[in-house]
Amino acid sequence: MKIGIISRSFDQGGIERVIINLLPLFRRGAYTVVVFSELGKESDVMGGVPNHRRVVIGSGVDRQTHFRKGLEREKIDICLVEDYWRAYMPEDCNVLMELGIPYIVHIHSVFSEFFLLPVIWRDKSTWYSVFAKASSVITLSKNAEYFFRLIGCNAHYIPNPVEDVPEGYERKESKHSILWVARISPIKRPKDAISIFRKVLARFPDATLTMLGGTRSKIAKEIIREVQSDSVLTNSVRIPGFSDRIWDFYSTASVFLSTSAMEGAPCTFMEAAASGVPIVGYNLPYVEYVRGNAGFIPIEQGNVNAAADAICKL
Repeated sequence: MKIGIISRSFDQGGIERVIINLLPLFRRGAYTVVVFSELGKESDVMGGVPNHRRVVIGSGVDRQTHFRKGLEREKIDICLVEDYWRAYMPEDCNVLMELGIPYIVHIHSVFSEFFLLPVIWRDKSTWYSVFAKASSVITLSKNAEYFFRLIGCNAHYIPNPVEDVPEGYERKESKHSILWVARISPIKRPKDAISIFRKVLARFPDATLTMLGGTRSKIAKEIIREVQSDSVLTNSVRIPGFSDRIWDFYSTASVFLSTSAMEGAPCTFMEAAASGVPIVGYNLPYVEYVRGNAGFIPIEQGNVNAAADAICKL
């Protein structure tokens, strides 16, 4: 069987990491995988991307033509739609339906995100119809599974595959070392991380903050300028950019900080827990990894004072 996977690229991000973890599982099951992406390998920043077949379909007016021809040429049997929230997703699914190719939609976030996205909310009946016509909708939380079943989808809660802690991993904790890992984008609230750290630094002058994530976004550049223009932050905040050597950073961290406004199934939470690093984060009660996790200290969304207090107590 030949599986097509639709994804924008292998740029940084949790979705891309999940795809990378899925590929060897598919190969082990004797499936052939073809990735249909907007961007080619020149845009990949994630290490460890396996050598799989890639069909670049672009993002212009010819996108659907390239997609259709690629599906026919590659003789795809079933498609896994990873870009579940992008504007072109319904068109992609319509092409699949016209060709008689079944598809599975992989929802990587909480279902209520759809009420916040104008591209979906303005024409929600079209989107929900596309979800309902999928062979299956894969969700990462029970809440999302219940919601999609209510709108007529064959929805199933299936947790993401997770990387194992590498062989020989050791904790080498650095005192008062805070680690933040995410795409540096507004939804992750990286500026809150800086505000929280300022309050921690006032009580623990030797504290450090490492913010791990790509630095190409506008908000990343703003944070870098803020750090570089403040002598106190310059000596205490590191922004090394994207790295695929994440376990090295977990091994030295004393606290993991999350400031996300929303998450579906954050790989970072599982990695921090597996690494033995306690998590202080804005509360995400619908995230399955949070429920019953004694290593997670929930903080009211946006409450930088409470987050700083929790870190200082740790």
